[in-house]
Amino acid sequence: MDNFSFENELLPLNNQLIPFGFEDNQELDTNYNRNSEWYPAQQIVISDPIIMRGIRFAQVSVYPVQYNASENKVRILKNINLNLSVDSSININEKNRETEKPAGSFGRVARSGVIGMEICETEDTGMYLFICTENAVDEVTRLAKWKN
Repeated sequence: MDNFSFENELLPLNNQLIPFGFEDNQELDTNYNRNSEWYPAQQIVISDPIIMRGIRFAQVSVYPVQYNASENKVRILKNINLNLSVDSSININEKNRETEKPAGSFGRVARSGVIGMEICETEDTGMYLFICTENAVDEVTRLAKWKN
């Protein structure tokens, strides 16, 4: 992360928030509201890199709202400015097989939803070879036209 800046607004709440539903059959921690920490503690979390269908990327999560139980306030981040760059020295979960090509449909999804996504445009679309008996040629021809 090269740069992260924001403005924020603190809003007092009229009622205390009560955490629930995180784990079944777990007792509520009554000390959770005694410390003056903001939850979530970090406004931005960058995951370790993962490889999916031959594409290596990391998830960037931005938490624009934080809660402080001891002060009973919510902090809302505004005008967020975030600059990211790729650090090629990070060798966590390195991609070690260059032969792995992303599936065409996944590549299109990744390009539309992953910022900074670069994929070689020479994706193989594949081919079909239909082998059939003479009496099935008409049916297979319709199938072949439909697949193209």
